[in-house]
Amino acid sequence: MQYGVPQFIEMETKIVGPLTFKQFIFVASGAGLDFLLYLILGKKNTALFVLLALPIAGFFLFLAFGKIKGRPFPTFLKNLFVYYFSSPKFFIFKKKSFGSDLFTETFVRSSSPSLDLSKRKQLKRTFSENRLRNLSIRVETGRRQ
Repeated sequence: MQYGVPQFIEMETKIVGPLTFKQFIFVASGAGLDFLLYLILGKKNTALFVLLALPIAGFFLFLAFGKIKGRPFPTFLKNLFVYYFSSPKFFIFKKKSFGSDLFTETFVRSSSPSLDLSKRKQLKRTFSENRLRNLSIRVETGRRQ
């Protein structure tokens, strides 16, 4: 027996005309904020109102309709604040020199301030494998990289 696979399950339903509920809320919030700005500044200083209202309207329209790399802009902002700004970052700089002409610089990004022993061993193993590979290339070709 075959079952039909639901299609378009990622699509949000259109509630207010061609807008989804989230898009409607973003557009209405931007319009409401611009209206309050108009009540405060619009009649007295039209140039300042237009100068402030256009970026606000643009930001809220981009919240409603904008996409970055195929993802909605609110999702991008949420990921930016939750995962990038709030997660701890600790960078370790290690400069290792071998001879006068060959040196390597390694940056290690860790979510915790101290690297545990297994990560250190893995980094050391990777570094020694790279060194062994470079040495074998030197022996086979008879020249330096």
